[in-house]
Amino acid sequence: MILCDELAERDLSGQPVRISWVGSGDFGRGMQLRAHRIRGLYPAIISDLNTERAAQTFLAAGRDSADIVVVSTVEEANAAICQGKAVVTEYLSVACQSSVDVVVEATGLPETAARVAEMAIDYGKHIVMVTVETDCTVGTVLRQRADRAGVVYTIADGDQPGNLTEFIAWARTLGFRVMAAGKGTRFYPHHRAVRMQEQPSERRQDREYDDGTKTYVELCSVANATGLRPDIGGPHLPTASLSEIPGYFRPQTEGGSLHREGVIDAVDCLDADGITLIESRLVNGTWIVVALPEADRDYMKRYMTFTTEDHAYGVLYRPHHLCGGEANMSVIKAALCGTATGAPRDVRCADVIAVAKTDLEAGSILEGMGSLGIRGELVEASAALEEDLLPASLAENVRLIVDVREGDRLTYSMVEEPEASRLWALRSEQDKETRQREAAAEMD
Repeated sequence: MILCDELAERDLSGQPVRISWVGSGDFGRGMQLRAHRIRGLYPAIISDLNTERAAQTFLAAGRDSADIVVVSTVEEANAAICQGKAVVTEYLSVACQSSVDVVVEATGLPETAARVAEMAIDYGKHIVMVTVETDCTVGTVLRQRADRAGVVYTIADGDQPGNLTEFIAWARTLGFRVMAAGKGTRFYPHHRAVRMQEQPSERRQDREYDDGTKTYVELCSVANATGLRPDIGGPHLPTASLSEIPGYFRPQTEGGSLHREGVIDAVDCLDADGITLIESRLVNGTWIVVALPEADRDYMKRYMTFTTEDHAYGVLYRPHHLCGGEANMSVIKAALCGTATGAPRDVRCADVIAVAKTDLEAGSILEGMGSLGIRGELVEASAALEEDLLPASLAENVRLIVDVREGDRLTYSMVEEPEASRLWALRSEQDKETRQREAAAEMD
């Protein structure tokens, strides 16, 4: 059945898909406003420390102020939901334990996201994980828990990781051989520091994009959901236009850059000056380089806009992502179909580890991704585990116990483990399971 028709039937039968959100920032608000316009969805709860902001979101979506209620208990929330009210709360428990079908985690805070996902799964709710930093750090163990509980754990459609994961699945389903896949971005690596010195970003989120960390986080999420890996030596991150991508992401033996096929990467859409946009069609989009067998090469080149001169490789691309505008599709697929937009496999392919952006002294409190002291770097998951490298999302509110130099990769032994962190505990559980699986494989 077409999903919109099934949603319409649920609406007519008085059984809409009930949703709660944790977080009402840009992404969450976009989802919430769009959800009110989708027949068969019931945006029931918004949990936010700023309850006024949550209430304003309901008002902006067209809800009457008399229908908006602020609650502090699950019982109050359930009573309000039965009456079709719009529920506002500051309590995570209300969002995760009330009578809803799907919980959307949209705080952008890795520790909070881990707690929300655990609670939602424990109470039998599907969970849509918008905070990609949490997914790339502990997504595997959360997905395994969701599987055991009979619910769906999924990353969000509309964000580039979700879009690219589905794009890759589409290509593979049609029999395309995926050489490389990735996203378009504006990339300001730490060694190209002039732009950052002249226009220093004040927001942590901006700095996370500027130094490449956000790009690496998103690529990591896709890698773990699809089985693609960083190329040997790490992502290439070339500055390239769409027409140049197929030639760049072909094997080295054929004049390209790839040491192996099936890699995750990104394309910088800015020229070397860090200002000029050379590829406007891809800066918010996703791309896949596929191999074109000789037998159907003549046919495919008629329909693919950009291929290599010999038509052996071509690029498929999607020029946009709509963030909150598309993300409710993950809610709908989880609730109606029991399927995920994307979720990590048991065997992880990549990790984002913490690297010092400057010299740091013992005793310093690390402030995590998007700070002035730490950036993320994409590595193969096996290397991170073998070298005991510290995931970048764990390098927040923890104390260094040794001096580190700019460019050093941080290890677990360099920091004090915080108390009562669910993110740390889940990561430990995940790594333990990985080591046990590898040990069993070696015995076989």
